Amino acid sequence: MIEKKDLKPISDVADMKLVISDPMSEQNLAQMCSGFDHLMLNMDAVKMKGNSKLTKSFYSNPGTADLQSICVDMTGLDYFSPHEASAAGVQLTSVDNYSTRSVAETVLCEVLLHSRNRHLAYMDVVSGKDAKTRKGINLLNKRAGIVGCGNIGSEVAQLLRCTGMDVIGWNHAPKPGLEITPLKTLFSQCDVICISMKTVSEGEGKNLGMIDGDLLGRCRGAIVVNLANAVLVDNAAMSSAIENGKVIGYSVGGKDLKDSPSELKILSAHKCVHICADDAWDSDETRSILKERWVGNMLDTISSPHGSADELVKASMRMLMRRRHL
Repeated sequence: MIEKKDLKPISDVADMKLVISDPMSEQNLAQMCSGFDHLMLNMDAVKMKGNSKLTKSFYSNPGTADLQSICVDMTGLDYFSPHEASAAGVQLTSVDNYSTRSVAETVLCEVLLHSRNRHLAYMDVVSGKDAKTRKGINLLNKRAGIVGCGNIGSEVAQLLRCTGMDVIGWNHAPKPGLEITPLKTLFSQCDVICISMKTVSEGEGKNLGMIDGDLLGRCRGAIVVNLANAVLVDNAAMSSAIENGKVIGYSVGGKDLKDSPSELKILSAHKCVHICADDAWDSDETRSILKERWVGNMLDTISSPHGSADELVKASMRMLMRRRHL
């Protein structure tokens, strides 16, 4: 995804080392950081399971003693344990808003998939049967709810309005042009529900399993699309909601489920569940934006502490990329 030529603006002002590696442990990553001031990190370089993340042992490892910053190629920072990073004096920088359009269009694709049941006809064929005709649902004049109205959620809202849907949302802060409602109201009223929250696994804003049985039990035959993170939803409650007809279609990323075989088994037993590839972000346009902003973040990070954007200091950095991305 990124090559040495893309990193030339950094190598022109810093002593840089590019490391291409298969996934490693966080201990090995920490040791490889020894003597370096900055880390430009693709998270796929680190072995992670489920909702795990970089731990205190990474930041307290002697190899990261000189580490001042980590620039990551993601929008969220939860996987990098912000509280531990802050305690260790390590600055975290994410790439905001680089994949908004790609993800929003993929969410729309999932909504349309369930509303017309096109994927079920395909499954008939691959199972050696004739494609069964199934009744669809028109989205015109239906109501959609956006759970988390940040960049992606707001873009999804705009796309759903283009289909003729009335759109409401739930958010921590007001959003101009969008009616914000309580979660219970949203789940009770909406035919389509799109989950677009960032994952927060610790602290006051912790939201793991936030979409629970009470909320799902309020649905009235809804399509739910969750390309944010499987752990935001209580999967057992989702299975029950599907069995009871409260939810008629559910899309969820498979990456977040692969390390939870029991929950994967629960969901995959339902034909109306679409377990998606985790490529909603990926397009030529997104990759171009990501590279430009990721490199730009690193340049900003190693800029002179005296404030001049042109006075770049020599700094050591290391970049780790998983082999399959190159």
